[in-house]
Amino acid sequence: MNESPTLMDRIAERLDGFTPRERMLLGIMAGIFAVGISAIVVYTMTGTLRTLSADNNEKREALSNLLAERDTYAQARAESDALQAQLDENPLRLSSFIEARATRLGIRSPSEYVDRQEPRDDGIVELQTTAEFPGIELGDLDALLREFVGTEELVFVQEIAVQPARGRGNDGHQVEVTLVTYQRGGGDR
Repeated sequence: MNESPTLMDRIAERLDGFTPRERMLLGIMAGIFAVGISAIVVYTMTGTLRTLSADNNEKREALSNLLAERDTYAQARAESDALQAQLDENPLRLSSFIEARATRLGIRSPSEYVDRQEPRDDGIVELQTTAEFPGIELGDLDALLREFVGTEELVFVQEIAVQPARGRGNDGHQVEVTLVTYQRGGGDR
């Protein structure tokens, strides 16, 4: 059996043929090559570690911001849920609402109501009612508006038009107040 020499055997045989000076130069070259490869690996790893460190810092900052905003988000979410529930259960009839608030304050009832409906997104309907108050004093108007704005109901004052009262013997002002509410679907007024 004739066994062929292995790679290591061939390398050892060649090294035996070198002079001591050649062996020393070959060792120096191998050392320089190893140091060069090591430097490239260290440089590459350092850049990668810097990138990973920067990414981790960004993620840490984003997580910190999320944790800081958690309470704000939870509060906004609770308000949104409450508004959605109020929208789903809003039986408010604006004309009755206006009449009740005016009566409570001892203000003469509106002489005229104009109702409008406008569909909005997601099956929501905007209900508008414009009420005309003839001869109302500004103090009474202020109290009435505070009543509208201070309510727990889903009501918003959209427009107010104030003019001097028309006709002889009419004191106060001619006022038109437009209130808005929102309901899911096309609820009755």
